[in-house]
Amino acid sequence: MEIAIPIIVLLILGVGLYILIKNQIDSNSSKTQEQMELKLNAFVESFKLTSAENMAKQLKESKDDKEIFENPNSLKVAEISNDPPMNIIEAKISDNQIRFEGIDVEAPKHLSKLTEDGLKIGLRSSDIELDENGHEFEVELAEISGSETLLHLKRGNTKIIVSIEEVLNFKIHDKIKINFKIDKAYAFHADGKLASSPLAKLKRNY
Repeated sequence: MEIAIPIIVLLILGVGLYILIKNQIDSNSSKTQEQMELKLNAFVESFKLTSAENMAKQLKESKDDKEIFENPNSLKVAEISNDPPMNIIEAKISDNQIRFEGIDVEAPKHLSKLTEDGLKIGLRSSDIELDENGHEFEVELAEISGSETLLHLKRGNTKIIVSIEEVLNFKIHDKIKINFKIDKAYAFHADGKLASSPLAKLKRNY
């Protein structure tokens, strides 16, 4: 639908210009009419090309947006291409475990070989879920956004946002337990560049 709206606007403008030029043709001499008709035909062809190029451009932008969302090449891109921003967690990976704030989570295959210092793990708010058997965090803020609840949580120096697809009531300082869909985690080097993606596309530049 987003792509269709500009195309409709172009069509309306095109039809209006077509009628204007056609009226000018009808009111002029035969020689002038012939010249105007040539101009009209050129305009129609140009309009068709512009419309096609416009649609192709929008489709390309749509594709690029999807790829950027799925494979952000830096922390900055990860933050601005997600709403809420992607959660960034300072962690250490060793013995096939992701470790932070006293939490050990088994590293998925695409992260298991990353053992450098300064590593940052990225998780979207939708990839964290409530779990009675999970890890305890404290509620800093609970927001109702439409049919969703956004929980701002902290544990030690780590702060994260969790989105829940239902309306729930929480109070500040409530203790809740959560778990991570760690197979959907991203990793970033200390300099902010993408180290590993769950979708394994690391060569894009934007």
